[in-house]
Amino acid sequence: MRKLIQKLKENNLILDTVNVILGVVMILAIIAVFVWQSVIALFITVWSAGLMNTVNGLKLLMKKEKKMMGQSMVFMGVLIIVAGTVLLLSAGQQ
Repeated sequence: MRKLIQKLKENNLILDTVNVILGVVMILAIIAVFVWQSVIALFITVWSAGLMNTVNGLKLLMKKEKKMMGQSMVFMGVLIIVAGTVLLLSAGQQ
């Protein structure tokens, strides 16, 4: 396990691994939304989408030539999380 984590750190694959895990969580949450109409699964879908965008932005921020694109992707990820949460909470109030 330590060798795997060290190899991931050396190749900068930690963010890619997190992105894959978030993608799997999002797919499972989307399936749960369609099967059970669960609002909690919808929250998980919105949060994983926002976090995936934020992780991709952080990956671009680490590169020197794509800093502006990385900043906008991080901002968009935070915006997705905030707007999605507000919309889901406001829909639940009615």
